[in-house]
Amino acid sequence: MIVVLWPFVAASLLATRWAVDVPTSLAWLLVVVAMGLGLWRAKAVRSEPCGVLELLPERRARWSLAVGAPVEGPAAAHEQWPVTTVRFPTCGTTVVFWPDTLCAPGRRLLRRWARSATPVSPLPQFWMG
Repeated sequence: MIVVLWPFVAASLLATRWAVDVPTSLAWLLVVVAMGLGLWRAKAVRSEPCGVLELLPERRARWSLAVGAPVEGPAAAHEQWPVTTVRFPTCGTTVVFWPDTLCAPGRRLLRRWARSATPVSPLPQFWMG
């Protein structure tokens, strides 16, 4: 997705009023640079370690990465389409992910867990799905 969106960023910049006088060669250079940045950013995202989010009873959760110590404690979930955040206010950790990547039972479990949790952060809880 990142590789696809970066050229659109360049194209949208070229469609603005300030870009009317930009030479065509410079405009194409901007698009090529944007594609390179997209590839570089996609490689960086792909090299990030995968994590596991476990939803525990009593409004608790555990976030474990392949490296380092897991984060465990009270947590609150917040969905603002298209992403969901699970926030651990005691340590300041926030896990952001796309819930559509979960299987249907996983999404149901996440929603049930989030509704049973009392808010531990100033973020309001609401579900759009």
